[in-house]
Amino acid sequence: MKNKSILIILLLISELSVNAQNHKLWGGIEVAYGFCLGNNYNINSELENENKSLSFIQGTIGYYVMPDISIGASIGIRSYNTPGLNIIPLSFDIRYHPFNNKKIVIGGSIGNSICTNEDYIKMNLVGDIFVGYKFWNIKNISIIPSVGYSFYQYNITDTKNTKHNQSKNSIYVKIGFIY
Repeated sequence: MKNKSILIILLLISELSVNAQNHKLWGGIEVAYGFCLGNNYNINSELENENKSLSFIQGTIGYYVMPDISIGASIGIRSYNTPGLNIIPLSFDIRYHPFNNKKIVIGGSIGNSICTNEDYIKMNLVGDIFVGYKFWNIKNISIIPSVGYSFYQYNITDTKNTKHNQSKNSIYVKIGFIY
């Protein structure tokens, strides 16, 4: 399944690269920091009261299929302080500009993790929703700060080899450098 997903993303990127001459192709780097909402549990399903932060950096490439809608893909590194998890998610990205000046962007992504740093955690679903504003434009690079909501679902296997389904919800601030 992962090989098929990677192949589809590569085909999408190559198709987008062919059509880049008409300025519908875009890419960027986004950096975010936020806080997890709710409770955190360790491998033994015990409540933890540690720092509940989220940080991530991701690269995104997209293509405007309509003047105000773009679709694309993103890959990056996400780090969750509790349960001490680092993941590499591969996601489908969609963005919408509700106004003609393209200053405001509403977007989201959904995907799955390619790998994690913990053997006892299996990722199921990763996604986020955000709203941003094109704040500054320097030559061909736009700076777009945004606020968003992120979630992920995962299975954690405890010391008795029992699987527990868990999820995390986070809010974050993000800054994107889009070209």
